[in-house]
Amino acid sequence: MENLAAQPKISKWRQRIGYGVSDLACNLIWQMISLYLLYFYTDIMQLNAAAVSLMFVFTRIFDGVTDLLVGYLIDHTTTRWGKSRPYFLFGAIPFAVFAYLCFSVPEISSSGKLIYAYFTYFGLSLSYTLVNVPMASVLPSLTNDTKERTALSTSRKFF
Repeated sequence: MENLAAQPKISKWRQRIGYGVSDLACNLIWQMISLYLLYFYTDIMQLNAAAVSLMFVFTRIFDGVTDLLVGYLIDHTTTRWGKSRPYFLFGAIPFAVFAYLCFSVPEISSSGKLIYAYFTYFGLSLSYTLVNVPMASVLPSLTNDTKERTALSTSRKFF
């Protein structure tokens, strides 16, 4: 574990900005989903609003379970990259693919579109979890200094 107290100030700020920017991409996608996906599903894909809202509820329940499972997986992972890093390194690709697929409209029946929406939204939610939970869990391995952890966490939330 690296001690940032011995590092020059410029290196601390570089790590803070790097850690903060890492969450920027996730939040750009997630904000678009939070603000626009319901409109997209109901007005663009022409899905029933009640069916879409039920899908959102089921996905949030699913997400609560997967958050715990990903945390468990992180605790039981041992790689040359550490415990958390493999998840956000390799989870970024499915996250990008599912983000694209969520906003694609296939030329299929209305019920097929609903199944497609369930699949892509569940996939996006799972891949978001695979990227975002490890980003938070990597923080203790970045430094032992509690003040620096606070600065890193603040940087992440700022971005």
